[in-house]
Amino acid sequence: MPPKPTPYVSTTFPATFTVNNINRLTRTLSTATGLDATLATACYTSLFLHTQLPWLTGSLLRASGRLQPRSSSLKALYATLEEHRIVSRLFGLIPLYSTVIQTWRKPHRDPAVKMLLYASLAAGTIFQVLENMALLTRRGVLSGQGARRREGWLWLLSNRVWLAQLGLEVLRLARVRQLKFREELGAERVLGEENVLGVEGKGVDDGVEDGVAESTQELMELSTKQLVKVQSAELEKRWWRELYLTALSFPLAIHRSLNYGTSPVSEALFAGCGMVAGAIGLQDAWDEAA
Repeated sequence: MPPKPTPYVSTTFPATFTVNNINRLTRTLSTATGLDATLATACYTSLFLHTQLPWLTGSLLRASGRLQPRSSSLKALYATLEEHRIVSRLFGLIPLYSTVIQTWRKPHRDPAVKMLLYASLAAGTIFQVLENMALLTRRGVLSGQGARRREGWLWLLSNRVWLAQLGLEVLRLARVRQLKFREELGAERVLGEENVLGVEGKGVDDGVEDGVAESTQELMELSTKQLVKVQSAELEKRWWRELYLTALSFPLAIHRSLNYGTSPVSEALFAGCGMVAGAIGLQDAWDEAA
């Protein structure tokens, strides 16, 4: 009986797959949002494991009569990654300035969306300035009398501004939903300025008959309405992700905007919300790096 043929297994697929993912990860980490999301996911995951490790191993260790281990290494890893994350945001005002310029140039016909978006960006700018001042005070760059007390006040104030920014984001998202997910992606601008003007500029100057021009305009308007529908559906998906991120950020902002020991947010809830929010942001950055 002849031996069974050995199935062919490509040896290049795993290597290619690994190289492509490493290159994609490199592109993800090269952006400010990608790096921040990666650090957030890693640091909050380590803190969440720190809070859950005693619960996971407690029953087994109690049955064996041994003491529960303390996951101090995970807590130290969280503190190290969080510190690096804050340091990496030291130059966060530069991409924030670019975002402000892009938002200023982007047309928003709804005055409520425009006002809430500008107020949110202003709060984000104030938060970044206060956080930078707190970090530089901790490092001794901004020294002077009462530096330690000033540092604590700066941390609290910066996170309270962040909490206010999250409130503005909730109001903006509510207004976008009220507009049926049309304003943010510029669907009204496409309908009112680009496609219709493009149709009007075709037939009259070129001497096309009125019937043909009207038919062409109807077809263009129909395709434009379909484009609006597609854009609205895409915005709705993005809207839900932004809502999840905002909701998950609220426990973090509340926990950090209160004095030590007065927060109603437990450490496990704080870490869990940060871990999920970081994972959502990392997924978005990963998709953009494709």
